[in-house]
Amino acid sequence: MEKLTLRELCRQVAVHEGWHDSYAHFVPLFIREARTKARWEDWDKDVFYEYFERSREQSVSSVAQKYFTHDEQQLLKQNWHELAPLLKTIAEHQDEPQWEAYKQLKKTVRRYTKQDMRTATNRLVAALQPRLLCSIVAEHKLKELFDRLRSHVSDKLPLYEKHDWFRNSYNLLALVRDAVKPDDPMDIVTYPWQLLELLDEIDKKRYGMDSYIEEKARLLERVKNIVLTGAPGTGKTYLARRMAMKLIDVATDEELAACGRFGFVQFHPSYDYTDFVEGLRPTFAGGSGSVGFELRDGVFKQFCRRAMEVRSVALPGDSAGVQWHEDGGAAGGKYVFVIDEINRGEVSKIFGELFFAIDPGYRGPKGSVATQYANLHKGEEQFYVPENVYIIGTMNDIDRSVESFDFAMRRRFTWVEVTAEESADNMGLPQDLKGRMARLNAAISDTEGLGCAYHVGGAYFLGPDGKPVSDAGAVWRYRLEPLLREYLRGLPGVDDKMEMLHKAYEPGGTNDGGHGTAADN
Repeated sequence: MEKLTLRELCRQVAVHEGWHDSYAHFVPLFIREARTKARWEDWDKDVFYEYFERSREQSVSSVAQKYFTHDEQQLLKQNWHELAPLLKTIAEHQDEPQWEAYKQLKKTVRRYTKQDMRTATNRLVAALQPRLLCSIVAEHKLKELFDRLRSHVSDKLPLYEKHDWFRNSYNLLALVRDAVKPDDPMDIVTYPWQLLELLDEIDKKRYGMDSYIEEKARLLERVKNIVLTGAPGTGKTYLARRMAMKLIDVATDEELAACGRFGFVQFHPSYDYTDFVEGLRPTFAGGSGSVGFELRDGVFKQFCRRAMEVRSVALPGDSAGVQWHEDGGAAGGKYVFVIDEINRGEVSKIFGELFFAIDPGYRGPKGSVATQYANLHKGEEQFYVPENVYIIGTMNDIDRSVESFDFAMRRRFTWVEVTAEESADNMGLPQDLKGRMARLNAAISDTEGLGCAYHVGGAYFLGPDGKPVSDAGAVWRYRLEPLLREYLRGLPGVDDKMEMLHKAYEPGGTNDGGHGTAADN
C-alpha cells in the first residue's frame, strides 16, 4: 500500500463549513467567559448551556459521549469556586499546554460526578486551548486516528501514550498544524475528525477493492484461464496484476517483479508463434560473420519451464540440482502469466497446438503435445502447460475481433466483464466524477454509431500519480473530447453528438435518451 505524507492527506480534506463555523463561534466565547467570569451565574447563558448543560448534540465534538446529569450539574455549580481558577488558568495560556491544570480539572470533575467523565473534561479543555488540542476528545477515537495514520502516512509519528489523552491530543494537532500551516489556527479545528472520516472512507473502499480482487483471484484459481473484458480505461491490466499478486501471495509491484513467478506480454498484429512458443532465431556463427539459426523457446514456453522446476534436497554424497517435476509442477508454487491486449494478435496462430494444452482439463503431462519444431528436439520432445500456470488475458470491448479469437480458443477461457461503474468504485473516484462518468456513458449508449462498448472507464479520471484529478474540465478537453471525436469520425452529425455528450458530462446534464439528471453529490 502506497503511503502519503500527512500534508498530502490533509489536502484531501474538504472542510465541513457548518461544523467549522459552529466551533469557531462558540470556542472564543467559551475562552472569554472562562477568563473573565469567576461565578457560573455570570456566564453567558448560551455558552454555559453549550458546555455544561446540553445533554446531546454538543457542537464542539459530535462523538457520542457522556454528559453531565442534572445532579452532577448542580454539584459542579455548588463547587464552582474549585473549577473556575482551573478553567481560567487554561484559558489564559493559548500557546502553552497546561498539563497540571488539566490533571487538577480531571480530579475535580471526577470528585463531583458519579462516573469518570474524562471525555466531558477533555471537551472542556480542548475548547479552552483550540490552538494546541484537537477536537477528538474520546480517547478510543483519538487512538483510532493514530492507528489509521500509521498505516496511511509516511511521516514519522510520535508514540501513542496509553491513557494520556492530553499529550496525544497535543502531539496530533501539532502534526496537523505543521502539515497544513494555516493562517488562522481555527481553520484546522475540524481536521482531526475529518481526517478520521477520510481514512475510514479510504479503508472501506480499499476493503471493497480487496474483496473484489480476492473474488476474481479465487475464480482464476478454479478455472485456470480468464479474459478480462470491458470498456477502455476500466483498469483491466491493473486488476490482472493485482489478481496475480493475490494468487502468488506478494504485497508490492516490486515483489511481483522479483518473484520469478509472474510473466507479462502484450499481443500485437505482428506477434507470432515463434515469439510465444518456440522458433528458429538467427545467430552469428563463429567469427566468420555468417548467419545461422538455432531453436529457441518463446516467452510462454520459457515461463512454463520455470513453473515446472522444483529444487531437490541434497542427499549425502550428492549435490542439489534442478529437476523436472513429473506431475506438472504442482509443488512449484502458483505462476501467473498475463497477456495484455490478447485479441490484438492472431490468437490461434500464436498459441498453435497449445490451444489444447492450455485447456483446464488437459493441464500437465496428460495434455502433452508435439510442438511445430518437435523434430528438431532430441527425441521429438513433448511439451505441456503445467497445472500451476494461470493465464489472464485482457481485451477492450471496442477492439474485440471474433476472427482473431476463434470459438475453440474462447471456450478455453472464462470471460469476466469489468464495468465502468466497477472501475469508478475500484479507483476511488469521488461522487462528482462518478456522476459525470455515469451520465456520459449513458449518453454514449444512446448515441447512434456507439454503444456500451465505447464507454469510458475510471482511468480517464486519474492523474499521473494514480489519484483522481481535481479539474474535470481538463479531463474533458484533453482526454475525453479527442477520444469521442475519434469514435465518431466518419459518422453523420458529429458536432451535434459531441454537444449532446458534453452536456451530459456537465453537472446537471442529461443524456439524449431521457434518463434524467444524475445527482452529483
